[in-house]
Amino acid sequence: MTMSKLLEKWAQEKQLASDILQDCRKKVPALQAECQHAPETLKQAVEKAQKEGNKFALMEKGVYTEEARQLCWVLVQAGCSQAVVGDIIEEVLAAAGIFVYGPKMSGRTVAQAMLEGGVMADIKMGYEIAQAGGLTVSSDGTSHKNINFEARHLHIPVATEDPAVQVHKTRLVGVDSATDHSSKTQVTG
Repeated sequence: MTMSKLLEKWAQEKQLASDILQDCRKKVPALQAECQHAPETLKQAVEKAQKEGNKFALMEKGVYTEEARQLCWVLVQAGCSQAVVGDIIEEVLAAAGIFVYGPKMSGRTVAQAMLEGGVMADIKMGYEIAQAGGLTVSSDGTSHKNINFEARHLHIPVATEDPAVQVHKTRLVGVDSATDHSSKTQVTG
């Protein structure tokens, strides 16, 4: 009886293996067709990636991206006029083979990005002052064509990427015309 049970079990396993083999044989032509089309599919995927990779959007959902604003800051700090920053960005990216889609950045938008960058710098400086154990504040003055100017800066320990390590940095607070302390009287007569 055990021999007959073993024979039945092997017959069932043989039938199961035979069914699996038939299913695999049915899948072979479809897999061969996919293999024949694979080079064409790969070529299309590469072309699509090249087209998508050569595009750059200055705006997302109606707002200029952080990368676009950083480009503005770099170009203005390098001495470019705010009025031509949008043209320069498009020309440089076009020279690199990158297509820029969306509106060109106007001079007014560049000015706004610069203003926002200044506010962010002020916030960063305030945070650094709050984190510092101590700081040195100093100022200096000069005059130009009978107008007094004062420059203020501070020297502060700032955390690096490693929070345990701090380096000392000098931060410019501002250069402004000084308050006129003269007492002028107006004579009417």
